[in-house]
Amino acid sequence: MLACLLSLSALTTFADNDQTPRVPPEHAWRTPAVDLSAYFAPDEIRSWREHRQRHRRVHLVALGLDLVTYVLLLGALGRWLWRRSEAAAARLGPRLSRGRLDRLLSRLFGVDWLPSLVFAYLYFAIGVAMDLPLGIWQELIARDAGLSTTTAWRWTSDFLVALLVSSVLFTLLVVGLYGLIRRFPRRFWLVLALPVAAVTLVLGLLSPYATRLYNRITPLEQTRFASPELGRRLQRLARSAAHVRLGQIKVVDTSLRSRALGAYLDGFGPTRELVLSDTLLELASPAEIEVVVAHELAHLRHERLWLVYGLTPLGLVGLLWLLGQVLRLGARRLGFDGPGDVRTLPLLGLCTLLLFNAAQPLRNAYSREQEREADRFALMATGNPEAFISMQVKLARRNQADVRPSRLVELWLFSHPPVAERIAMARWYRSWLERR
Repeated sequence: MLACLLSLSALTTFADNDQTPRVPPEHAWRTPAVDLSAYFAPDEIRSWREHRQRHRRVHLVALGLDLVTYVLLLGALGRWLWRRSEAAAARLGPRLSRGRLDRLLSRLFGVDWLPSLVFAYLYFAIGVAMDLPLGIWQELIARDAGLSTTTAWRWTSDFLVALLVSSVLFTLLVVGLYGLIRRFPRRFWLVLALPVAAVTLVLGLLSPYATRLYNRITPLEQTRFASPELGRRLQRLARSAAHVRLGQIKVVDTSLRSRALGAYLDGFGPTRELVLSDTLLELASPAEIEVVVAHELAHLRHERLWLVYGLTPLGLVGLLWLLGQVLRLGARRLGFDGPGDVRTLPLLGLCTLLLFNAAQPLRNAYSREQEREADRFALMATGNPEAFISMQVKLARRNQADVRPSRLVELWLFSHPPVAERIAMARWYRSWLERR
């Protein structure tokens, strides 16, 4: 249905006076086999696959460690942590009792807030201690492949900022979620419905400002890539193809951390902005940048916004309901005081991990279909399959993509169609335009 709407919109938008409409029938699109050796050398393909396989090994190691850690935390390790937490709370309790913090957290969480928070932070610290070496491993792989340009100081700074942000969010999760579970053990998920929807909207609005915690974002006209003509072309493309009025076009300093190319639309409504990586502006031609931006604009269709800001909160509330049932049953089996017992945190993490990985093939299948529609939209909006193909080649080469993934890897891990499929679609569209 969405593809039909895109095609109908494109028919009215892309037909200019005597020009032939650039919109094939929906059923006509094809992705015939393509010989990748025309675009990439065999040693490049082999090297990039090996690089991506190293990243996948890190992912599998992380998954295995998470599973083992959660099982241990639900057993002997968790009991030991709880005893340590109670002992620490006994020492700290006299210093913190009868203060404003004690009264506030007792009201929000319960009188056992101190041992519960100590346990939660020990749990959090174990996760950080596991993630740190894995993150360093990932960075070394990227550095060995020539993809990373960050310094040790910048990498450490980014890690510390992320640690600070995640610790604040983790505290809000523990106090807010478990406080609600204790007050409304059977209906907490329903109480969270409206706040979750509001938070989703607020996060969408504030997303551009959150990005600035890690990156420097500069208006295009204030950078060395300043080009009034490029800005006008992109604004015109947004108005004519997607009926969107962009604010300032921004540039992110990707080159300080990576050689990867990219562009994205950040924010929502009044805070929306188009952000181009400085690496993209340095390597791509204006026609190629238009293709990339047209692809991103396709994701701004009203149907997609309704899905993001409508279905996402509903999905989160449904997930909370399911997790609530699991916590209730798990607390009973494990001998905890109930679903509001903070010792169920590892069970919450384990269930989230299993659900996320089980649903990953379905989420990726949906994402690949949305990306295919966005590719078609970009081809129709620009009418420039040559620029589309050359941009795909540059993206694959600069990002060292696995251009020939196995079918299992594609189904399980790929959120975008493989490069060969995207090039094949553009080649077919080029031949269709020539026939027209």
